[in-house]
Amino acid sequence: MRFSRVLTALLLGLTLACASGPSHKARAIPVTPPTHPVADLERALASPDAAARAAAAWELAGADTLGAETLKRLLDLSRGDPDLGVRNGAAWAFGHLASATKAGKEMAEHQYDQAPKLTSQARLVYPGPAFDKKVAGTVEVEILIEETGNVARAEVRKSIPELDAAALDNVRKWHFSPALKDGKPVPSTALAPVTFRIY
Repeated sequence: MRFSRVLTALLLGLTLACASGPSHKARAIPVTPPTHPVADLERALASPDAAARAAAAWELAGADTLGAETLKRLLDLSRGDPDLGVRNGAAWAFGHLASATKAGKEMAEHQYDQAPKLTSQARLVYPGPAFDKKVAGTVEVEILIEETGNVARAEVRKSIPELDAAALDNVRKWHFSPALKDGKPVPSTALAPVTFRIY
């Protein structure tokens, strides 16, 4: 699966920071569920208003599951909507939901022809108070890599509260060669583990 290749690439490029002491278990942070009925959001994806399409796509990311038709619409919007906000929102929602169904997994296999590749990352800075308390472990951050290769959105999915802000600050500075579909850059999502290691 392409997503696992992206995850593997991120794991290989993982940044570490050092201190000394035990690891701390990360707590899962779920995606915020939609505040509007899913059927209304699905209809809004066809709106002539780009802001309405984008808002619907971002909110659909928190749905439990979506039908194959809606997943296909999100995938198509992520590749070809004229509005960048819609493309990014649709890629974010598709990235969240594709693994929940067989049809979505099959679509995800063809989401892009070339996976994004990490090209640069900032030095990870260990937060002083966490270092002093010997808090260590891995914060898992979900990221949206836009067509430019910049990280357009980052949200913690596995949290160690004392380390979350530093992890988010770090991944927002990462840069990628973007995913490509038919030779054209497209937005994509990935999980980025950021490890603060104690030696």
